[in-house]
Amino acid sequence: MDTCFVARPPLVIVVTGGRELAWSLGRIQAQLLAAVGNRPVAALFHGGARGADSLADQVARRLGWSVRPMLAQWSKHGISAGPIRNREMLRSAVATAQQAGVAGGMILVAFPGGKGTQHCTGMARTLRECGHPISIRSAS
Repeated sequence: MDTCFVARPPLVIVVTGGRELAWSLGRIQAQLLAAVGNRPVAALFHGGARGADSLADQVARRLGWSVRPMLAQWSKHGISAGPIRNREMLRSAVATAQQAGVAGGMILVAFPGGKGTQHCTGMARTLRECGHPISIRSAS
């Protein structure tokens, strides 16, 4: 019996979520794996903060995924640092997806959080409205 294998292009993931998130690594891993299905991951971007970002970083490294933390420059930008970082993180993810030839393979995984999470998710929706193929998945 012949089995056909269909190559699935890799995904670029952007993680956003609250600094106070204290889920187990197993729960974070389950959410990330559910988001990607059986597709390989080209890179996972996150904001480099404690909570959701740190947990996703640990899981992604354990899974052997390329991890790209994007730290906010609070001393340089003050209270605007978080939104600036979110914008740059999404831009970098789009560029990575385009360079990898997976422009249709971007997912934003939004873990529970506050204003920063809402901002990042809103920016992803705006990108989608502008024609960028990005899926948005709320983790719960």
